[in-house]
Amino acid sequence: MPMSQGAYQAGISAAVGTLCALFARKVIGEGQHVDVSEVEAWTNLNTGAHLLTYIYRGVTGTRRGRHGSFFYYPHSILPCKNGQVFLIAPQIEQWTRFVDLMGTPEWSMNPRYRNRRAMGGEYPDEVDNLIIPWLKEHTKEELFSLCRKNRIPLAPLLTVDELIKDPHLKAREFFIELDHQETGMLKYPGAPFKLSKTPWAIEHSAPLLGEHNEEIYCKKLGYTGQELVKLKEAGVI
Repeated sequence: MPMSQGAYQAGISAAVGTLCALFARKVIGEGQHVDVSEVEAWTNLNTGAHLLTYIYRGVTGTRRGRHGSFFYYPHSILPCKNGQVFLIAPQIEQWTRFVDLMGTPEWSMNPRYRNRRAMGGEYPDEVDNLIIPWLKEHTKEELFSLCRKNRIPLAPLLTVDELIKDPHLKAREFFIELDHQETGMLKYPGAPFKLSKTPWAIEHSAPLLGEHNEEIYCKKLGYTGQELVKLKEAGVI
């Protein structure tokens, strides 16, 4: 995302984690290490963010197919040998390194394929079809490794099963399991930050609609059982 949003959002998580550590110091008498992952902060904050825009404002998204809204090519989801990858190269140097990685094919010398704005806005599918044969010679793991070494922004697209089994996320204990009363065991994203002395934990699954009405209205706010029934009948709760 532009403007290093992931870094800022990770910074917010780190700030909150630091505050928690400061409050905990008053209880346990010592400081602790705050561990924040930018990828995890980004994932927790942005996965499904557009769903909230629709729920609260009624604003729907726009389907763009496999190409994003970025002005310059590439900004594409493309097939490879064993799945798909996402390739973006906002800087001309990144695109040049990618072309070099492919072996500088003859077509890349054509002026038509040197105008990245036209490629992105007018005929991205045409350029995709020139790149895809090379991509299909490699797995997404191979492409990810090659592009990391050559400083090219490319990421493998993981299936749900691949994501759940990802060794890095397992090592980070990113997913945790909770027993939900209606659906059974479910996996949830883990902590937004990790504290070395006072580890964070989810104590219960997401509540059902109205599950805690009696506890809140009657035991904490002093309503009677009859008043609670009237609130339900009136559609207040």
